Amino acid sequence: MTEEQPEAREVLAHLQKAALELVAAARSTLDLFEAALREPDILDPLISTAADVLRTAADLGRRARPGGTGGGQRKGEGGSDASSGVQRITVS
Repeated sequence: MTEEQPEAREVLAHLQKAALELVAAARSTLDLFEAALREPDILDPLISTAADVLRTAADLGRRARPGGTGGGQRKGEGGSDASSGVQRITVS
């Protein structure tokens, strides 16, 4: 026997434990999908919350742009942004 065998057994034990956890997670996911198919209304709060989070993220993204409107010129279109002191010049 070599010294590497106990380490290999330990690695295999960790991999086995991780695989069992993946199986348990897959079962939980399938249970959720089954419940959603049987009663679609149970997902309404989750969908509503996800939509609110996405809406808030989009609003924050628009506010982060110069001018705070989300509009304006795209990269490479020339023009200037008075609030940041940056002048964009079109290069051809």
